[in-house]
Amino acid sequence: MHLANQVMNKHISKITVVITGHKVLTYSQYIKYLIHSLTGSLDSCKFIVYYDKSGFKDTDNLDQIVDIFKLYNISNYEVKFAQGGLHTMFYHLLTDVKTPYVLFLEHDWIFNKLPNWQNIVKAMDNNNFVKCIYFKKSRNVAYNIPWSNDVFGGDIQNNDVKLETDPRVIECDLISCAYWCNNPFICTLKQMKVWSTIIHDKSYKKLIASGIVCGYGSACVEGPIIRAFKRDLDSSPWSDIRDKWGVYLYGDVGMEPIIGHTDGSRRYVRERYSPSEQIGTDWVNKNKHQLKY
Repeated sequence: MHLANQVMNKHISKITVVITGHKVLTYSQYIKYLIHSLTGSLDSCKFIVYYDKSGFKDTDNLDQIVDIFKLYNISNYEVKFAQGGLHTMFYHLLTDVKTPYVLFLEHDWIFNKLPNWQNIVKAMDNNNFVKCIYFKKSRNVAYNIPWSNDVFGGDIQNNDVKLETDPRVIECDLISCAYWCNNPFICTLKQMKVWSTIIHDKSYKKLIASGIVCGYGSACVEGPIIRAFKRDLDSSPWSDIRDKWGVYLYGDVGMEPIIGHTDGSRRYVRERYSPSEQIGTDWVNKNKHQLKY
């Protein structure tokens, strides 16, 4: 192997790719879209795939997903069921992941354009305040707090948080921001464990240790973390908590999205399409005849 490739793989192999999914019609096709969109860029990484057991029969297996990894010559992977939705999958990855960084993807996303994985890892290696990097599903628009839904705690008052690139980071363009959701992101495992203390309390850990199913839905993850973030924003200046949370958007202000949503649950009919669903639809139409079978 060429020395430059060895160095690149050394950086990229610090990432574990975690993919979460649930039973939908032709569910394996969405994983194939995602893997195909990566174009081999993360083949030196380990992949861990969790599928929510709900909706599957007791006799079902995930051999279709295994076959996709074999088809794309990815050798380092685990494919398993998890019971309890995203909440439980988030909990399991804390012990299943052995690398310093986690790329967290739900199964129905694609990369329309690949980020520079090597520079992302360098940025996180070299700057301990960079803890989580999001790939935003819409343009990196220069607006303030993007949370306006009261279910997540209401609007933030008296705290000006502007989207702007952080000049301390030289490895790649990263925008410091107050933002959290379960859309695609890469994060330090250490920070994932911090967030776990917010969403997995002692009673939850006792329940899951005893085999009791609990914690369905992404709201069990997003809601508590966003509320905790907002409490900090309500009580402290952004300059005091920015590095505590360490959340960034990949790219410069105004950058177009590099991810697309293929909408496995079919929740977004055309009238509700965001740019992300349109990107996902266009990507599938362009690439569906190039998929491996």
